[in-house]
Amino acid sequence: MAKNKYNIKMFLMILFPLIVSIVIDRLIATATIYNKPNIGNVADFIIKIWKYACIVYWYWVGKKYGGFYRGRTKSFILGNVLWGIGFVFYIIIFFLTDSNSRINFIKVIPWFNQLAQGYSLGFVRWSSLIISLFTKNIESRIAVIVSYVLMLIVFSIGFYNGKK
Repeated sequence: MAKNKYNIKMFLMILFPLIVSIVIDRLIATATIYNKPNIGNVADFIIKIWKYACIVYWYWVGKKYGGFYRGRTKSFILGNVLWGIGFVFYIIIFFLTDSNSRINFIKVIPWFNQLAQGYSLGFVRWSSLIISLFTKNIESRIAVIVSYVLMLIVFSIGFYNGKK
């Protein structure tokens, strides 16, 4: 039973960035639909905190998965599988479909879009800063790809430091 609770805890740790992005998305939607600027301010505040906290948090998660008892390769894959699925959805939605198909795809299955973009939310600001070193024209699709790469790097550093 204790092992099962530990596995659930580990799963919830990798799910947390997606939960944060869903909460932010819902707060922004509520503020927009119901014209409630205070709710929008709360979402803005969470984003400002999350863009810093996400790096520390994702490093910590990587470190925890580095010490996970499942073996090095399996632990690394388990720690990255959820956002990896989101990354695949992102590529499919934003690179492999045209705009009409993309809109229909998002309408039919909106949580694919949330999964595709949600994980990288905390890293988008940092990826934009990195891209701005090379060009003044920052394309959001590329910024999200760079965000996913940053996630992998931060997780990997934490994972390496968590392995004993």
